[in-house]
Amino acid sequence: MKREADLPIVDPNEGLATSALERGIKETGFFLLRDRTVALEALHELRRETYAFFSKPSEEKMKYQVPGRGYVCLRGEDSMAGFGEGTYGSGDQCEKYTMGPMVSGDEKASNPADYQAPEAESFFEENIFPNPSFRQAWETYYQQMRLLAEELMDAIRTVLGFSSDHWREYTDHPVSIMRFLAYPSVSVQDERLGAHYDDDLITILHQSPTANGFDALEVMLPGESEWQSVPADDEMFVVNFGQMMTYLSGGKVVSTKHRVASPPENLVNGSARSSVAYFHTPNWNARLKPVSASGMDQNLGQASANFHLEELLEPDGTVLFYKVLQ
Repeated sequence: MKREADLPIVDPNEGLATSALERGIKETGFFLLRDRTVALEALHELRRETYAFFSKPSEEKMKYQVPGRGYVCLRGEDSMAGFGEGTYGSGDQCEKYTMGPMVSGDEKASNPADYQAPEAESFFEENIFPNPSFRQAWETYYQQMRLLAEELMDAIRTVLGFSSDHWREYTDHPVSIMRFLAYPSVSVQDERLGAHYDDDLITILHQSPTANGFDALEVMLPGESEWQSVPADDEMFVVNFGQMMTYLSGGKVVSTKHRVASPPENLVNGSARSSVAYFHTPNWNARLKPVSASGMDQNLGQASANFHLEELLEPDGTVLFYKVLQ
């Protein structure tokens, strides 16, 4: 039985800029956040609408698959190839649905440099939804997550002793995405979702408990050499920092490797789970300063010693966020 990760708990009733958040920032890279800041009904409505869509026939669901948006079928993506050393496994063991930023036509027209540059087009594609109630549930929850992410960014600035406008020029037009991932009760040789570091600033995750108690989300905390579980708790968000937060903070914020494990044969039945992940990002054209990969897993392609970024570096030693994602 895997050891449960000892993660700090941030309680909004006590404020966000607390010693628990500081420990998450500097030591664990992960923390738990009591979800009192978000109306649970919005989360439940999102789950109801998404599961109703996922219950439809495959040919119906595939009508809503477009690059970077909408539906992705079971094993339709293979994150192992991107997270690891380029080798493919059996595909991600989950169905997915994705939406991106909500930006009106007027907003795009008022700021063409940020929204209409050729490099920006893919980040501001139209979202695709199967019906109005699905759209309402997704847009409502996305907006709540964006506000929560901005509050967390303010708290991080406070904990690190930065001014209230620090990083603003790099984070005022984020290209954040939200994904719903539904994992069926299956067991495969590979992980359900391979080991990786997130390519964002902050990930805010809510995971559903499994019927049999199997904890699929696992972390490799800094200084540790074994995977530890992060149990699902309906009253908690799981929050972690991505590599871009490490870059943006000059290495002051820890980014931690994690994965979604496949259940052993004796725990397959009842191991189905889902998670809703909001990936809060910088602006697409934010200039980030890569920092030392010390303490990160050098065997993961995305965390190798040179970050594979030499050819992307600008003359000032920064790298543009959108190029990291290419």
